[in-house]
Amino acid sequence: MVRLACVLIGYVFGLFQTSYLYGRIKGIDIREHGSGNAGATNALRTLGKKAGAITFFGDCFKCVFAVVTARLLFAGYGEPGENMGVNNIITFDAHDPRVQNAIPLNGFDNFQPPYQFIKALLRTEPELKVDNEHLMIIAPDEGAMERAVYFSNVLGIDLGMFYKRRDYSTIINGKNPIVAHEFLGDSLVGKDVIIIDDMISSGGSMLDVAKQMKERGAEHVYVCCTFGLFTDGFEKFDDYYEKGFITRIVTTNLNYRSPELLSKPYYTEADMTKFLARIIDTLNHDFSADSINTPTEKIRKLIAKQSR
Repeated sequence: MVRLACVLIGYVFGLFQTSYLYGRIKGIDIREHGSGNAGATNALRTLGKKAGAITFFGDCFKCVFAVVTARLLFAGYGEPGENMGVNNIITFDAHDPRVQNAIPLNGFDNFQPPYQFIKALLRTEPELKVDNEHLMIIAPDEGAMERAVYFSNVLGIDLGMFYKRRDYSTIINGKNPIVAHEFLGDSLVGKDVIIIDDMISSGGSMLDVAKQMKERGAEHVYVCCTFGLFTDGFEKFDDYYEKGFITRIVTTNLNYRSPELLSKPYYTEADMTKFLARIIDTLNHDFSADSINTPTEKIRKLIAKQSR
C-alpha cells in the first residue's frame, strides 16, 4: 500500500506542468506552440530564456517535493525501531555486523558463543590440549577473521586463515564459485585445528578447508559454527568423517536441528539455554550486557581447570 501511495504522490506532482502554468500567465497555451511539448526546451524556444529556466527548475523541484512529501507521510516505514516501538535488537553472531548501520538510532547487541564452543569441545574431547604447540585456530575466510582473532587471543594460540579465491566471471547456483583456497599461517603438522565460522550452509567450502587442513598435516580437525543448517544433507559430512578429514562438528541449539543430525557420532551441541536466560535476566534488570558478551575470564578459567 505504501508503494502504491508513493506512486500516486509522484503522479499527482507530475500533473503540474510548469511551462503550461507560466504560459497561461502570459496568455498562451505552450502546447499549441513550437513542438507542442510542455518541457523546458519548448518553453525556451517559445517564451524565452526566463521561461526556460523557470520551467527547468520548476520541473526539478516538483520531483523533490514529491519525494519530501512521501518521506513526511511515511516516515519510519520499514524502520522497526520507530514503527513498532522496538528500542533494542538482539542477535547472535550476525553474518555481517554492519547491518546495525541500518538502524543507527536503535540499540544493536550481537552476542557470540565462544565460551559455549570451548565448553562443548572440552566436554567431548577431554584430551584436547589448548596450547600453542598442539592447537591452532583457523579462519576459513576473511569474514571469519574477527571471530578467529578473538579465540586466538583468549586461548593464546596461533592463528591461520584461508583466502577464498573466486571466479567472478561465473555464477553457479547464484554464487561465484571458489576456484582455490590459499592458506596463510604456520605449519600445521601434528597440530589439532579449530575452524571457526558463523554458519554451515551446504558445507562445501568448510569441508574443503577441513580436507586441506589434513593434507597439510593437521592431526584433528574440529569445526565450530553458530548455526548448522546442512542444507544439502549429511552425506558429504558422513564421508569426510569416515575418511578422517573431520573429527567433530559443534553448532549451537539456536536453530532447529533434525534428529538425524543429533544422532551423528561427530556432532556436538553447544547449549545456549543458560546464556539466553542470563541475557534475558540482565535486560530485565536494566544491567549492561557487556559483562556477558565478553566471556574472556570464563574461558580462561575453563582452560585452567581442564589443564589441571
